[in-house]
Amino acid sequence: MHDVSEFTNLQELDINGCNLKGSLPMFFSNLTSLKMLSLSYNQFSENISALQSLKLLESLDLSTNQFSGYISALKSLTLLESLDLSSNQFYGNISALESLTSLQYSLRPLFNLSKLKYLYADNNTIHADDHEMSHSSAPRFQLSSISLSCCGSVGSFPQFLYHQSELQDVTLSDIYFKVDRFPFWLVENNTELRSQYLVNSSLSGPSQVPSHNIPVRMGAHLPFLGHLNMSKNCSNGRIPSSFGDMSSLQVLDLSNNQLSGEIPEQMAMGCSSLQVLALSNNTLQGSIFSRNFNLTSLSELELNGNNFTGIIPNVLANCSDLYTLDLSNNFIFGEVLSWIWNKSRLEALDVSRNQLFGRLPQWRGNASNLAQVSMADNRLKGSIPRAICSLNLKLKLLDLSNNSLYGTTI
Repeated sequence: MHDVSEFTNLQELDINGCNLKGSLPMFFSNLTSLKMLSLSYNQFSENISALQSLKLLESLDLSTNQFSGYISALKSLTLLESLDLSSNQFYGNISALESLTSLQYSLRPLFNLSKLKYLYADNNTIHADDHEMSHSSAPRFQLSSISLSCCGSVGSFPQFLYHQSELQDVTLSDIYFKVDRFPFWLVENNTELRSQYLVNSSLSGPSQVPSHNIPVRMGAHLPFLGHLNMSKNCSNGRIPSSFGDMSSLQVLDLSNNQLSGEIPEQMAMGCSSLQVLALSNNTLQGSIFSRNFNLTSLSELELNGNNFTGIIPNVLANCSDLYTLDLSNNFIFGEVLSWIWNKSRLEALDVSRNQLFGRLPQWRGNASNLAQVSMADNRLKGSIPRAICSLNLKLKLLDLSNNSLYGTTI
């Protein structure tokens, strides 16, 4: 490492994953020509004061180390565009300390970095100080991407985001926010959002307003959104029909909430780019899809653990790329239709714990990629198609238990 100190004109240095330990050598302060520095996936510890003289840095990756101390050492790096502080033990100002064993982390020292576009600080404990995070504390940067996942209980929603209007990718998952409503201003202020992940992030604390509805006009404000994950958020109410305005949406995950009502027909028609739709473990009801259906790009459909009724919709036969279909734990009735065996890319099929009846259609061998099939706990009868195994060498799981089937697949 000491040899590196001689390269004072070095502009890029990547020592990612070299198992380096101990404090950061002070000779780093001599590498003043550096524009890119990656120290990720090592075991560096203590503070980062050696970096405060690297004022030409544009990209800095300190992730997955054991750094601690103040991040105020970075406030002089005014050319920084990308900063990754994830998986360390940083904290901001001395007021952010609760104890030496519970370090709190504040982003306030970064507010002067006017060129900052990408900020990642996952797996730290954010200190959401009301004074530091107030609307009056406007950062000079306009971020394109931010990720603050797995940061524990942070108190109020980080108000510095109120001043952001160019966000495209937001990840605030596995955080406990003590606020009384969804921060709809985040959506209204950033109309070019492409992805938003709020997985397992409670947006309401005790004794707060008991309304966790998804904003009704959310889709209208985010027409360019590509990925939306709001699973495990205790959201209730109906899925807004405005989701149908998000024609660029490719991934929608609202699973593990308390949503009710039906799948909006506007969404089934308007989200023509949708590839992944996960609505599992809610209290949705009604028929799954009507004839007005334009989700032909679906590759994953997970609707298990709801109260859906009606038959398996025939419109799914038009989804040629479908490889995961999970309709288990509902109240679906009718027969298993032969088109299911014609899905050449289908890998996982689960229609267990429903009210399906009748005979299994003859296996034609077209679904040659099927690896998992579960039709348990229904009212199916008749013989088990012998070809179901003999024509499919990839099959690893076949569960037809608790039906009235007979025969052998051997």
